[in-house]
Amino acid sequence: MRLLCYIIYKISTRIQKLKSHVLGYYYSKIFKSCGKKRPQINRQVVFSQPRNIECGSGVTINPQCYFAGKGGIILGDDVTISAGAKILSSSLNVVDGIIQKRHIHKPVKIGNGTWIGAGAIICPGVTIGENSIIAAGAVVTKDMPSGSLIGGIPAKVIRPLKADKSAEQTA
Repeated sequence: MRLLCYIIYKISTRIQKLKSHVLGYYYSKIFKSCGKKRPQINRQVVFSQPRNIECGSGVTINPQCYFAGKGGIILGDDVTISAGAKILSSSLNVVDGIIQKRHIHKPVKIGNGTWIGAGAIICPGVTIGENSIIAAGAVVTKDMPSGSLIGGIPAKVIRPLKADKSAEQTA
């Protein structure tokens, strides 16, 4: 019985990997541009206006993420987006505390090697530097520097990340 359960588990895992590769291939043809290594896109990911999304090489997008791409979204190389994260490039226009009936669109840029935690929200017009970590549940409302741990509502830099020791040894 254990062997049968193990075999079923292995088969279902491989089917999931195949699905994510198929979705990655499909969206690599629809996105505005895509890197050499196709993205790995898991199930239940929603893209609004995918033709305005630029995807770097080796991007991983986990389940239940949402991308509002009307204003443009640029994902750098090796970006990982955890489950339930939202990247928004458009929102309602607010003037003097009054919500206007029209939307504003601003591009979002995510730097190479950045990891966006589960349930994080990236607001329109935000640029996140390279090799940063966005904590789970953070709401990023303004630009963030490279190499930082970022978290909170609204998000702020918690601390700079240490440089990779392997990079220091080769220098």
